[in-house]
Amino acid sequence: MIKSNPCKTCQSTWHTKAFCPQNRTPLKQSTKRIKKQSTKELEYQEWKEGVARSYVIARDGNKCRCCWRPAHLGEKLDLNHIDSKGSAPSKKRDLENLELLCRWPCHRNYTDGKECLHA
Repeated sequence: MIKSNPCKTCQSTWHTKAFCPQNRTPLKQSTKRIKKQSTKELEYQEWKEGVARSYVIARDGNKCRCCWRPAHLGEKLDLNHIDSKGSAPSKKRDLENLELLCRWPCHRNYTDGKECLHA
């Protein structure tokens, strides 16, 4: 690096005042908005993880409803709404409308509208 006139802030000869690390302002915090969940949505999530998950695990034996593969130790199978929440909002809390699916490939294919690989 070419030496320049000394910096007036720190007296270093390796940079000018414009590039002095002591003059730099800290980077701004991310302005990304954090989505706040409503109390109704938080209540639904608590019900889903508490009541619904334990009921469906007991009913299905902690196995994927598509490929019937059991969940491995520490694996959490996805809860899937058979009739989606958007098309059938009245069935959102219906326990018979829920099933356990392994994340890949069963739940991914079901969500994407593709045919099941295990059928």
